[in-house]
Amino acid sequence: VTIPYSVFRMCKTEAKPKELKPSGVPSPIWCEHLLKGLGEAEKPLFVTEGVFDAMSLTSLLDVQACALCGASGTTRLLQIMAHTPKDKRPNLRLSLDSDEAGARFTETMSEGLKGLGIPHVITKPYPKGCKDANELLIMERGLCG
Repeated sequence: VTIPYSVFRMCKTEAKPKELKPSGVPSPIWCEHLLKGLGEAEKPLFVTEGVFDAMSLTSLLDVQACALCGASGTTRLLQIMAHTPKDKRPNLRLSLDSDEAGARFTETMSEGLKGLGIPHVITKPYPKGCKDANELLIMERGLCG
């Protein structure tokens, strides 16, 4: 089963990958393939904090999703969006955690995107009091409580 998600991770350029992958093949952990555009620009790309949240949104909604893996991914996503031609930019949907830290993270990301003139949508908080997409998936599928 292939799950279409990607992850941004901050690293120094001289850092070696922490995963084994064939040369020349895009990696879901390193974001070189995003520089060429992720998916189809007209389809929404949901941005989450964590990998499990991205996979959960993909499972729940059958959408494209990427994980920032924490606030340090903000700068990298902004750089990628700034250098992606307007007609290739995904239709961003910020779907970060529904807690205090997630609200601050959303605000920081949104302000950065506004500063670059990049349109985006901030999704509503997760329903049923869930903190994130993974918690919602677990609840929806009856995997807890």
